[in-house]
Amino acid sequence: MSSPLFAEVKKGLVVISAALGVAASQSGQQARPFVAFFKAGAHVIFKLFTWIKWSTPVGSASLIAASVASLDNLGPALRSMGVFSLLLAVGNLGLMQLVGMSTVFFLSYRQNPVKLFVKSARAWLVAFGAINSFYYSNSFQITVVVVVVVVVVVVVVVVVVVVVEVVVVE
Repeated sequence: MSSPLFAEVKKGLVVISAALGVAASQSGQQARPFVAFFKAGAHVIFKLFTWIKWSTPVGSASLIAASVASLDNLGPALRSMGVFSLLLAVGNLGLMQLVGMSTVFFLSYRQNPVKLFVKSARAWLVAFGAINSFYYSNSFQITVVVVVVVVVVVVVVVVVVVVVEVVVVE
């Protein structure tokens, strides 16, 4: 929840920041150290965000591994995850592609959206056909290796989490 005081402070920070930026740009040579300081600060913050961005998958995998390790029965969890994936795929294809795209196409061009799907049918077939030829290519073998490595890493993390929980409980 945001308090009214916090909202006023945010507005004040925006106004002061804009005023400082305008004043620094108007000051010319004398403001160069000031501008350099804030550019360096922005660079440091971007570097920090880059580290966070690259470490997020590891943290997410650790959270997933901890959740999987705490489950007694994986069946219902995997079943609900499968239903979620199915609904996500159907929702994306049905709602987004067929309803959303056709609505935007009709409102933008005032043409029959079926024409869009007839013209894009070949691209859809190529996309699904590429999946079948993918199984016989070297890319598939590389993908299998990557998936196996990821599964092994997740299993190792789950084992580590279970061992740490056992050691901490004792």
